Amino acid sequence: MTLRRTLKIIIFILIIAVIMTVLGMIFIPKFYLSDDWATTCTYREFYEQEDNTDDVIFLGSSRGACAFDPIQMEDETGLIGYNLCCEMQNVSSSYYWLKEALRSQKPKVVVLDTNYLYLNRDNNSNLFTEGTVRKAIDNMHLSIPKLEMIRYNCSVDESQDIIDYIFPILRFHDRWQELSMHDIAYEPSGLRGYNPINYNKTNDQLYSTYEYSDNRDTTAMDEEMSDYLSRINELCKTEDIRLILVSPVSNEESAARHNTTLKWCNDNDCRFIDYNITGLYNSINYNFYEDNSSGNHANISGARKMTSYLSQIISEQIVR
Repeated sequence: MTLRRTLKIIIFILIIAVIMTVLGMIFIPKFYLSDDWATTCTYREFYEQEDNTDDVIFLGSSRGACAFDPIQMEDETGLIGYNLCCEMQNVSSSYYWLKEALRSQKPKVVVLDTNYLYLNRDNNSNLFTEGTVRKAIDNMHLSIPKLEMIRYNCSVDESQDIIDYIFPILRFHDRWQELSMHDIAYEPSGLRGYNPINYNKTNDQLYSTYEYSDNRDTTAMDEEMSDYLSRINELCKTEDIRLILVSPVSNEESAARHNTTLKWCNDNDCRFIDYNITGLYNSINYNFYEDNSSGNHANISGARKMTSYLSQIISEQIVR
């Protein structure tokens, strides 16, 4: 084969790859503020920042996405942050997003929501399903961390295919009949990843705070998630980043979870903030039935209270 013919083949392949990539960005499902969760805004807007501007990076599940407002944090402390949490983001996805974030940012602090430390494929069947993990993957730029996250998820769920993640048009080509301007016209939020929830559905929920000294019970972290927590911790130490674990107000938290997380943090020189501890809950005047949107998620007033407390802790005790 001649050099000229080889070059033509390479150029043709590259053109096809570019076309498939562009079509993939159109065909993947979009999630804006007009939807329940603005995941598309969260990740696309992350790449629109200038490099090396973030002091704080938030990672974790939807609990973190609706609990922490980086714009409020900046207004109160001058610290610049970005909320990279998304619905059902497990700890492995948080790890790969941290690696991705560190390609362009040099944060002083990483805040990780603890929810998925205690979930696994036995008690949460959606942990690695395609519909779950795509929320964290589809809008990440093609990079080594993205390829690593894709490979890992496909290794734990063999029904998923690596090539479908690299070229999502192969997975979503049948969406052509439902495409709309919603898929083509980008709808930015300008909220730096924060996902405000402006409703309240807690009337039928049960909630109570606890003290870590209420009992000595513990509950084991999921082994797989614990391994990725250790990876996050090691990466933070390597990059001279302070790691803070947080448990936003939720009726799924417990003293047993608190005891386990606190011991891990003590053993690994990390800070742990549990908003479900009676003293802290009362000190920020939190009211589950007014400040949560559901059993697991803060509404706007709840986010305001949790963000304010965390911002002061980071500003006064962590960032000097």
